[in-house]
Amino acid sequence: MRILEELGTFIVAVALAVALIGVAAVVLYYFNPQQPVDHAKAAFYPLVKPLNATHVWLGVKPSADKV
Repeated sequence: MRILEELGTFIVAVALAVALIGVAAVVLYYFNPQQPVDHAKAAFYPLVKPLNATHVWLGVKPSADKV
């Protein structure tokens, strides 16, 4: 009956592994460098976007009157 004693721990471990793999998949999908970027068609405006090859721009989308 030792298997039944460890069943709860196994279920929790599998649930944590699935959650971590899910988060990793979302992060890799969002930050995929091979994916073409079109900020105009994005579902939400990214807070971090590439400025050039070595720098990124941090911040929110500027309003039209401040540009």
